[in-house]
Order: sequence, then structure tokens, then C-alpha cells
Amino acid sequence: AAERGSARLLPDKDSYSMMLEAYFKRGRIDDVDAIMDEMVNERSIIPERRHFNTVLSRLAVSNSTEAPDRCEQLLMKMKRISRERQTKACLPDIVTYGAVIDCCAKHGRGPQAESVLKDMINDSDVRPNVILFTSTMKAWAKSTDPVAPQECERLFREMKQLFEEQGDIRLLPNVAIFNTILGAHASRGQCKEAESVLRQATRKEDSELYHSIRPDRDSFHIVLRALEESEASHGPDQCRRILQEMKRLAEEDGTCDGFAPNEVTYEILARVFLRQGRKEEAVEFLRAEGVVLGDLHSASLCEQ
Repeated sequence: AAERGSARLLPDKDSYSMMLEAYFKRGRIDDVDAIMDEMVNERSIIPERRHFNTVLSRLAVSNSTEAPDRCEQLLMKMKRISRERQTKACLPDIVTYGAVIDCCAKHGRGPQAESVLKDMINDSDVRPNVILFTSTMKAWAKSTDPVAPQECERLFREMKQLFEEQGDIRLLPNVAIFNTILGAHASRGQCKEAESVLRQATRKEDSELYHSIRPDRDSFHIVLRALEESEASHGPDQCRRILQEMKRLAEEDGTCDGFAPNEVTYEILARVFLRQGRKEEAVEFLRAEGVVLGDLHSASLCEQ
């Protein structure tokens, strides 16, 4: 009878769940991981998917350099438990994979993020989407790999091919993933390449790769900021061309929301001119565009 009474006092799944929630609220992720190991190894209680996903979501925003590896280890643990215990209670879902890839993106782990993405694509229980491809490309973009822009473009082609083969609307390319490619080039000072990619999307006859993409104002700003950072002597002239392209597309589009230059656009242009010491030319150009110089933050222009 005493033994039966003691057994009734042993923690069950509900007890562990409450304990995990208490640790979650206090951000004690290391303790949560240890408790889930105890649940499986000592009590044969399977943690739920949501418990793993909560740990992964916390690790995804961690600044620890160990976070990506810990996330991947947890992903493997979920698969192992599901396989060994023949249960789907903790089988990884799209939230699981998304958290691991996001963590890799935060730390610039391009190859690791792509490995997880490929693992998900091969998982018959989960379907990839454009958001996870974008996160994987962000991992490449943030890495120090000099060929990261090319890796991003390769991933874009692979996603587009999957979309064409499967017809899954969740893989439809969008402007967010396009801007990630632009950003990968821009962050490496590859202004010419970034402008070329942008042109392929705005001049549809130049490329079939980005034919379905409709760039937005942010797309142009990414390239303009890259020119600003490059301090290239021809930067102002390139900015003029990009500005004219924005105005052309805005006119064709018939709205001011998508492409028309705004205050941010002209602020970037002002800085590009100023970095080349072309202050008077900048003032003349901006006034010709109808820009009120006092609205810009560039103090040296506002003094005119």
C-alpha cells in the first residue's frame, strides 16, 4: 500500500507541464532542457511539441554563439524520440524548423540554416514555404562568406523550381525574398550587382528569373544605400538613374505607394552627393525635383 501511495506521488505529465511552464516564464532554458531529458529517460513521459518549440523560440533570439547548435540538437532529439517511441507528440512541425533556421540566420550560419531547410524539404510531414527560404537566405546574407549573394540566388532558383513543380502557393516568390538577395549584394558593397538584380525585376525582358517579382520602394532604397556606403565617385550619377527608374515605374503603376520617391529617397540622395563634395549640385538637383530642403535631415543642405 505504501508503494502504491508513493507511486501516486510521482510527477506525471501534467506535473511536468506545469513545472516547464514555470521555468519558461523565468527564461531558465537550460533547466527546461534538463527536465525534458528527465521526463523521457527516467519517467518515460514524452514532452509535447509545444514544449520543444517554446525552448527553440527562446534560443532563436539568444545572443549565445552556441544557440544554433543547441537548436539543431533539440531538433534531432525530437526526431529521435518520435522514432524510438513511435509517437507524433513531439514530431517537428514548421514552427520547429522555423525557429532553428531563424536562430541560424541571427548568427549568420548560412550552411547550417540551409542544411536544416533541406532536412525539412525531405520531411514528408512538413511543407516548406517562402518565409523559411527567406530566413535561410538571410542566414547566408549575414554570413562572412564572399559568395553568399550567389548562394542566395541559387536558393531562389531552387524555390522557384519547387513552386513551378508543385504549384504550392506557399512557395510563391515575393518581394521580401527578393530584397534579401539585394541586401546580400549591398552589404558586401556589390553595388553594380545589386543594381543589375533590381533591373532584372523592373525590366522584365532582361530576365525570366525575377519575372514574377514586383519590387517596392525598399528595393530601390537598398541599392541607393549601398551606393551611399560605397562612396564611389560615380555614385551620384547612378543615383540619378535609379531615381528616374523609380519615377518611371510610379508613373506606369499609377499610384504613389509602390515606387514614387519619398523623403527617405531624397535624404539618401542628398548624402550620396555630399559624400562626394557635390553640395551645390545636390541643392540644385533637389530643388529641381521640388524637394523642400528644410524637410531633409542633412544639416549642411538645410543651411542653404
